[in-house]
Amino acid sequence: MKRTSIVVLFCLCVLALCSLVLNQAKLAAEGPASAPIGSPAKQLTLDLGKGIAMKLTLIPAGKFLMGSPAGEKDRNPAEGPQHEVAITKPFYMGVYEVTQAQYEAIMGKNPSVFKSAKNPVESVSWEDAVEFCKKLSQKTGKTVRLPTEAEWEYACRAGTKTRFSFGDADADLHKYGNYCDKSNTNGFQWQDKAHDDGHDKTAPVGSYKPNPFGLYDIHGNVDEWCSDWYAESYAKAGTRDPQGPTTGIAYVVRGGCWRAPGVACSSASRLPRLPTRHAKSKADAAMQKLQATMVKMEFENQELGLVIDYLREITDLPIHVKWRGNHPPHSGEHQTQERVGGQGSGHPPGRSGVGRREARVQDRQRRAHHHHHGGGPEGCGGRHEDDWFFL
Repeated sequence: MKRTSIVVLFCLCVLALCSLVLNQAKLAAEGPASAPIGSPAKQLTLDLGKGIAMKLTLIPAGKFLMGSPAGEKDRNPAEGPQHEVAITKPFYMGVYEVTQAQYEAIMGKNPSVFKSAKNPVESVSWEDAVEFCKKLSQKTGKTVRLPTEAEWEYACRAGTKTRFSFGDADADLHKYGNYCDKSNTNGFQWQDKAHDDGHDKTAPVGSYKPNPFGLYDIHGNVDEWCSDWYAESYAKAGTRDPQGPTTGIAYVVRGGCWRAPGVACSSASRLPRLPTRHAKSKADAAMQKLQATMVKMEFENQELGLVIDYLREITDLPIHVKWRGNHPPHSGEHQTQERVGGQGSGHPPGRSGVGRREARVQDRQRRAHHHHHGGGPEGCGGRHEDDWFFL
């Protein structure tokens, strides 16, 4: 009898839980291990109790190119080098992001900020997501886990090689996912004012078109946890059912969310997130490591300021950015203050979202002053190519 994994998608932008993989599910018949893409997929339904169910679809085994090619638009070098990966076993993945109703049925609580039973659960840490999988496994008798980063991207791409699962055009993203476009009222700098996905914050799961594997909200709505530790690149990545690094500081999140720019919702986009909802809850030691072990990211100058502002908004890690080419649009001061707010919430303790936005505006103004007037710490009035700065 074959055994197939079950993966659940745990979203997180104010953090959710969205990808579920069903592991070692004892299924009598599960279809071919490598069903052709586009053929009807085998589906599975889990009974969560209280009239709540979870639908999953079988993702066939296969090979794909993981990461983005060097010449891709708005590419982050953390998405490379692009390399072929083999997923040798089929697995079941949640058709939708885990909803608030599903999460509450298993965990007995709903931590979400944007309350609605059919919306994805958010404000969920990596540890919360793992605990949900553990309890769901106990309830159903099937081993449920988070997807690996490779499984996530394989399922997202669904046989495609383009920037998104639907093609390369940013102009089509609003048909397939919820991101920061015209309907968003937060006033983020990176807002796409030319398109409208119809939702200000999170949207009910399944509100947009699915990808070729029949997975919904694979782009946007809420970021999704993976099981892997975050690595700066794929330079040391495996090529056969890779599991990611054996140790690390942050875990990988994928997919982008309702407040993300379109570039962060691409099939290859990846970001690091701390595993706890409040970093200080476990980790003064880990936070000390963060001061010494920065996550490095390189960005080309194109739309650099928007990407940096987005990272400031959502990441919990101090980020080392390596500028390439001319002076960056936002020449930054050295800032070593850790982000210890709730996972994905973007709110540090004791500060509201509005207060934080005001602080960011003041910070941009201060940084602009230093840039134009030659100020800044350590005599950093003008910046040189390949200088490093904290975010």
